[in-house]
Amino acid sequence: MKLVDPTIKLISCGKEGIDDWDLVVLKECIEVIDFHSLHLYTRGPAHEVCRTDLIPQSDTLIHIHAKVNVMTPAIAEKGISITRSFIDIARIHKKVSHEVGICFDEW
Repeated sequence: MKLVDPTIKLISCGKEGIDDWDLVVLKECIEVIDFHSLHLYTRGPAHEVCRTDLIPQSDTLIHIHAKVNVMTPAIAEKGISITRSFIDIARIHKKVSHEVGICFDEW
């Protein structure tokens, strides 16, 4: 794609920034990407399970939603911080000099 349009920006698709998947993708794609995307979902049964493991079982569903939503910014910031470190690791691993940004495009 960059051969056709050198100004195009390529984005790798990550997860939440705290997962091994993000590091695997970055190590494979770091040489050609401009950004790495993060996604964080906090609503719905599939996502609440991974976000509420530290919430006491006695809490009601309303309390769980409130706690998950209150902690979402902190979780997002931690994901960004860890992803920045993953990007640095991948750049060192592949000897890449260009900067790679982070885009948080689904939440």
